[in-house]
Amino acid sequence: MTMKPVAVPDGPPPRSAWTLGMPLVAGAVLAAFWLHSTFGSDETNYEDFALGENTLAVYADYQGDLIHGQDHTNVDKVLAGWKRRGERPVGLMLGNSQIHGINQYAPGQENVPPLLFKRCLPRGMDVLTFTQPSASLQEHYILFEYLRQRFPLRFLVLPTVFINQRNIDIRASVAASLSDKETRAALEESAVGRHLVALHGAEVESEAEADANLAGVRETTAERSERALNTWLDKRWSLWRARPQERGYVVTELSRVRNTLLGISGESKRGIVPAAYEANLEALAAILTSAHKHGIAVLVYITPIRRDIEPPYFADEYDKFCQDVEHVAAEHHAYFANYGGLVPDKFYGTHDSMVFGQRVQPDFFHFQAEAHTILAQAIGDRIEQDLLKQPQPASDSASQHLEPDPHSPSRLPAGP
Repeated sequence: MTMKPVAVPDGPPPRSAWTLGMPLVAGAVLAAFWLHSTFGSDETNYEDFALGENTLAVYADYQGDLIHGQDHTNVDKVLAGWKRRGERPVGLMLGNSQIHGINQYAPGQENVPPLLFKRCLPRGMDVLTFTQPSASLQEHYILFEYLRQRFPLRFLVLPTVFINQRNIDIRASVAASLSDKETRAALEESAVGRHLVALHGAEVESEAEADANLAGVRETTAERSERALNTWLDKRWSLWRARPQERGYVVTELSRVRNTLLGISGESKRGIVPAAYEANLEALAAILTSAHKHGIAVLVYITPIRRDIEPPYFADEYDKFCQDVEHVAAEHHAYFANYGGLVPDKFYGTHDSMVFGQRVQPDFFHFQAEAHTILAQAIGDRIEQDLLKQPQPASDSASQHLEPDPHSPSRLPAGP
């Protein structure tokens, strides 16, 4: 009997294409379901992730026109509304998430910007606000010079946040203001301004000039098709519109991973970064120098902060910061206020923890609507007592618009 050799396979039997693709299909379906449930709503806002689920970013409008913007991205909307109201003199407030965030928000509640707008409206003035999360004084400097070219500024309200003076980066939506030649020229009058223009201005300027010179020429068929497809998808699919929020969520989760591995929490002490600190103080001095030169009264204030628990900074560094800001204000003809203890601790809340395994952590910075009323009252009093008493320059063409507005409403709608 002759035995024939039988081939024995070296591994498991080959799998069909469908079997191989099943895990990918299942993963894609689950991922799509999670993305849609997380970001599918038009109300999803990445800034809400940064503030936490208990604090909402609120941007007020007046009669349908935005009076509280963010930066270069929507300054045109604020400008258009101001023009429709008759181009009255402007009080400008710059700020950060403490100004636009309301802890435990309830419909109809208002933050500082609409409260100040209402208070100054009978005086024939518009108080316009621009805020960005964790804004540094260098970013305020760029935005101030950009806005000064567009509005007849009567006064400036400028919060200073100790912890934000660790920041030295300039976000793209603020750096975009450097595409304006007048803004660059104004910044170049100071050493810190020249540094900012050198770092960020050339790139922004070249991009702006390229866009202007090649508009309608450089787009290829593929680029036009991609733009048309994006527009079509934006109109029909909320998940597609939420691409920036999705990227933001990923960044937030990566930050949680980093914080967990390094043992960083909301209560961790954060020391100053000397180079960033000095650059931001120089930016403050430059803002005040420019404002004084152009007859713009300024109130600089230390922002409120929670005090019933150990703060996330070193007390001696914080005290030095308060003294430094007060000194710079006095040296450059600005008014100063320390509102560090203005808001009662009971109005601060909690926010989502940035560490895995910890659900919430104390919020040292954001507070409820009642505290916004307290802060707006304090700022409004200083506006009336100090900022509006400073004579307006004769060259300011808006000085003729100081008559009261007979259409002043009793309440402003506050919307995102």
